[in-house]
Amino acid sequence: MTTSPTKPPIVFVHGAWHGAWCWEAFAERFASWGYDTHCVELRSHGVRAGTSAMRWNGIGHYLQDVREVIADLEQPPIVIGHSMGGYVTQHLLAEGTVAVDRVVLLTPVPVSGAWGALWNVARLRPGRLLLTNLTLDLYHLVNTEALVRQFLFLPDTDDAVVQSTGARLVGEGYRAFLDMLLSRPRAAPGRCPMLVVGAEHDALFSSREMTATATAWGADLEMMPGMPHDVMLDPRWPEVADLIQAWLTKPSS
Repeated sequence: MTTSPTKPPIVFVHGAWHGAWCWEAFAERFASWGYDTHCVELRSHGVRAGTSAMRWNGIGHYLQDVREVIADLEQPPIVIGHSMGGYVTQHLLAEGTVAVDRVVLLTPVPVSGAWGALWNVARLRPGRLLLTNLTLDLYHLVNTEALVRQFLFLPDTDDAVVQSTGARLVGEGYRAFLDMLLSRPRAAPGRCPMLVVGAEHDALFSSREMTATATAWGADLEMMPGMPHDVMLDPRWPEVADLIQAWLTKPSS
């Protein structure tokens, strides 16, 4: 892999249920542009480790995982976080203990927490939400093809994309779920340049929540028309990567 010493490394942080695998295409594309790319594997996410190994993982644990990756880098990185990974990234910035060059949040859990997503799940799949809370197992929200399509993709997304994604999803820490409701990051506008990327057809987080998050952090905002929550796995993902690259390389004002 040929990288440019003048470009900061990129650290990708995946969201709930996913793993480092979800960044494969993104990482390859950014590496072709000369970036040294690092995909964090949050603890217990690489394989379907089982509920007991995952249940009490919280945002604090995931923060530690990201800090450890950044500590091994020679310069402050660009951090790109998706969904829950975007929430972890916001906490990382709020702490202010780790130097970061720039931040991109892709359909992130909003700065106000995951209350909107909780309402959407309760409205669309109340039985699944009840089962999730009774068993403390968030895998019940993504363990069928229909659920993966409904929450992460579009009604007309190719079956192969939905099926291949669903086959690799794992459970999620119930403690992390509670943290995303109750442990909000304290926004610190101006700490570093930030881009928030929302999706028009995100079934979990609204455009209003994306706008509020960008406003709280003093960030730039871009909404991707016609795209779902999993923007990095949607067939149009190159458009998102190109958008980020254009933002990273635009002249500073």
